[in-house]
Amino acid sequence: MLFGTITTGIQATMEEKLNRVRDWGMTAWQPAVQEVEKEDAARVRDLAAARGITISALGAGVPMANPALYEKNLADWKKRVDACAALGVQPLFSRTFGKPEGVSDDEAWRACGRVGREMVKIAEDQGCHYMLECDSGNFVASLAGAQKLIEVIGDDRVYINYDPTNYYVGGGDDPLAVLDAFWPRILHGHIKDGVRPAGEKPHEVPVGTGEIDYVKIFGEMHRRGFQGAMVLEHLKTFDEIEARWRHVQKVRAQLGI
Repeated sequence: MLFGTITTGIQATMEEKLNRVRDWGMTAWQPAVQEVEKEDAARVRDLAAARGITISALGAGVPMANPALYEKNLADWKKRVDACAALGVQPLFSRTFGKPEGVSDDEAWRACGRVGREMVKIAEDQGCHYMLECDSGNFVASLAGAQKLIEVIGDDRVYINYDPTNYYVGGGDDPLAVLDAFWPRILHGHIKDGVRPAGEKPHEVPVGTGEIDYVKIFGEMHRRGFQGAMVLEHLKTFDEIEARWRHVQKVRAQLGI
């Protein structure tokens, strides 16, 4: 299992970002499309490889639940798959985003299924893999929702970007139940933390201060032989990444992985 981070939103050069990832002792880095779309893909790929870093996936979301954007979504997705392939990366992911006002649930499911089927085909034709990401506040925000979307898309080549916190905060789902439900579709995942306090809205908190048990999660993933990457997410500065990475390292040391 690889461990790393996302650096999207941090104002720094590509070299600075990848140097930090290397110096922290991480083995994976996951960019978002907006982070690399103006870069030369071969250059980014070579910069990462020279530092012993695996580019683990590409964040490439399109608003799947909006039926009015079907053609635009496919055009954007094709560009993002091209970028993924140029980086030498197989997995890329999209969440559904929210359902637009005036669109019924049935219409949103049909929109997600229609565009999702094409997204899978476009990715596979380039040797890439579409991963579904479930996210709080999105049309698909729970384990049950993700299972339904896979059924609606109707293609066994739908994979999962496993974010335990998104499932817990968005749907109240047990992260280990999600792991069981989607194994072996899980190719990649995100590390953050969350809480569901009584009488309050569930929300995200810094890694190591919430209710997500990464000792159990990483331990189970290691036991199953997971070969993908788990990367830190939603951190705005290098200092924040370094602080949260220290917690991940403690968990890894406890597990001996």
